Parts: sequence; C-alpha cells; structure tokens
Amino acid sequence: MENSRDSFLSLTFRSLINDDIMQIVEHSKIKRWEETLAFCITHGDIQSHVTALGDRLLEFDEQAALKCYLISENFNAAFQIWKNQFFELGGRLSLDDRFHYLKGFVEKVLVFKMAIIDRYVRPEVGEIVSEYAEMLIAHGNLEEAHEILAISGTYGNIAERLFKKRGIVYKGNPLWDIVDVRPVKKQGVPS
Repeated sequence: MENSRDSFLSLTFRSLINDDIMQIVEHSKIKRWEETLAFCITHGDIQSHVTALGDRLLEFDEQAALKCYLISENFNAAFQIWKNQFFELGGRLSLDDRFHYLKGFVEKVLVFKMAIIDRYVRPEVGEIVSEYAEMLIAHGNLEEAHEILAISGTYGNIAERLFKKRGIVYKGNPLWDIVDVRPVKKQGVPS
C-alpha cells in the first residue's frame, strides 16, 4: 500500500514539475481514478484532462467514465453511455418498463443538455425523445409530450409529425403558454 501511494505521489510531482498533466492521466493506476480526477480538477484543464481520464476508464469502469464525462461536460460521451445502457436493456423490457426506463433516460439527457446549454441536438437524441413523446401522446399526455419536444430542441418537424399521426392539432409553445405572471396578493395585506 505504501509503495502504491509513493508511486502516485512521485507521478504527481513529475506531472507538476514537467507541466504535463496528461502524464498522470495516462499512467496512474486505474483503481486510483478518483485521486487522478481530483488532481485533474485541481491542476489541469477539466474538459480535456477529465475527458481523457473518462476515455481511459471506459473499458474498465463505465460508471466511473460516465462521472468523468459529466464533470467535463462531455455531452456526447455521456449520451453514448446512456444510449448503450438503454439499448442493452431496451429489447428485454416490457412495454411499461420500457416507458419508465425511457422516461428516466430522456430526463437525464435533457437535464444535462440544459445544464451545459447545448443547443445542438444529436439525431439519436431526437429519435429517442420522439419515441418517448409518442408514448406520451398514446397515453393522452399531450402537454407533456409537447413540452419534452420543445425542451429537447426537437420540436419542429418531429412534433408536427407525431401530433398529425394521431390526428391532433396542437398549437402554441407550452413553455410560455401556461405561465401566469400576475403578482400574487399576500393574505392580510391591503392592496
């Protein structure tokens, strides 16, 4: 244990002295990835070094790689892991379970997408969001389907196609139509 700690410290000092953060990313022990991550966040470029650590971890520990991608705001890499997990399970799930898993998947993707203010929508995201929206429409959840499509950035043609397919004319943007901006009166306070 002590030797392992010494080698990590030695590698850390060499990386700092040589101003080569990638050295620790490439040569640290995989099982010590959290220490490497902390080092990269403290001394490196979060996007490039943490993404590189995630790439290195991907074949050994998918969840650790996912954490690195989330920290480095690498939407494409995180999405790829979520998509692989979804398709790995998707074919074996009942329709009800698929709906719930799909809901969780879409929520993760949209929250992450909104957090990093990513305006680009990968075609695969559109396809998966479209499938979820179609399930919502089939269950009569028109407003939720409309909102999911608007938030995801896939609203245009996909929404029109999905609603027309069901014979539904649905206009307006749910993100603004439902908001009541009138001031609320406090009880006991005269106006």
